[in-house]
Amino acid sequence: HYGTGASIHTYRIRALKHYGFKCQQCGYSDHEKMLDVDHINSNRKDNGLENLQVLCVWCHALKTRKVEAHLWNGHIKSMHDLLKEFQDWRIREKAV
Repeated sequence: HYGTGASIHTYRIRALKHYGFKCQQCGYSDHEKMLDVDHINSNRKDNGLENLQVLCVWCHALKTRKVEAHLWNGHIKSMHDLLKEFQDWRIREKAV
């Protein structure tokens, strides 16, 4: 997905250095390997920084699959609610 040869991961490295090693959607930053660089307009040839964003694998999966809301334990939750719950969970885990 990130390319092959000498240019492998070039746009990933540029985006991570520019935006930081943190999900721009939910703030996740625990493990670099769990961060993806997403093409906002889904055009993988458009590697300008304005078309790239750092997302954790979970936020990237939701965005890629165009999930705006999710059925969770029988209740429909918005992307915002799911991200808030994820952030709250991370805070609780760090406190332990």
